[in-house]
Amino acid sequence: MINNNRSDHARVMRESQREFSQRQVQEILDVADFEQVIAKGHFDVVVPTIDLLEGMV
Repeated sequence: MINNNRSDHARVMRESQREFSQRQVQEILDVADFEQVIAKGHFDVVVPTIDLLEGMV
């Protein structure tokens, strides 16, 4: 999950873990985290709650 708003983050993480309790949810807070996760390629879905291009251009 990609989220840069701390107040939304806690709520979204809580709901994600409740709904997807058998899955690993990994938080991504910045571009460096995003690039690292993408490079590893160990994910099934990405849920962005921010504009991914913001700060990357």
